[in-house]
Amino acid sequence: MRFSRVLSSILLGVSLAAGAAAQTPQAFTPSPGSGAAPAPPMERPVPTARPSGDPGKSMMFQIALVQADNLAGALPQQAVPKGVQKALADIQDFLPFKSYRLLDSSLVRGSGEAHARLTGPNEQEYDAGFMFREAGDGILIDPFNLVKTPKPSGQPLPPGAAPRALEPTQTSSFRIRRGETVVVGSSRINDSSALIVVLTALP
Repeated sequence: MRFSRVLSSILLGVSLAAGAAAQTPQAFTPSPGSGAAPAPPMERPVPTARPSGDPGKSMMFQIALVQADNLAGALPQQAVPKGVQKALADIQDFLPFKSYRLLDSSLVRGSGEAHARLTGPNEQEYDAGFMFREAGDGILIDPFNLVKTPKPSGQPLPPGAAPRALEPTQTSSFRIRRGETVVVGSSRINDSSALIVVLTALP
């Protein structure tokens, strides 16, 4: 009699455990050919179109350094490119100079920005750099910086000392069209002469 009660208790426990397992939710995986619709594929992001005047577009420029003097014949005779001559002639009324000399020029190509190293008077080097983008029917240059490159002193900096920050010799912002040559600006060299920067946006 006692054995029958124990056996009944065991069978009842097994039945309850089986019922609980049957009620436990199971993950559903559709089998091939079952007719269940597969999950929709993830949508890929649509590439965004580049706006007009994107700075990634490559352009070519010519940068020229010209030395100007207000004394006739003070500078050696030297041919100045026609584009530079025209740009200087356009602002002749604002410049008191009578003679010009081309010191250095460089062709640069860039996408959104361009840089060049040029040699000025007395073998002084200058770093020219500017950022640009298309704006309407022209090109916006903003900013344009010309920085005098410091000559090495030959002496190391003391411990903990930082190099002196460079200040632009010339800085400006302006618009230019393809095929146009403009005078960017000028800076004084001495009492009678100045350094003029000329930029051409090549077609």
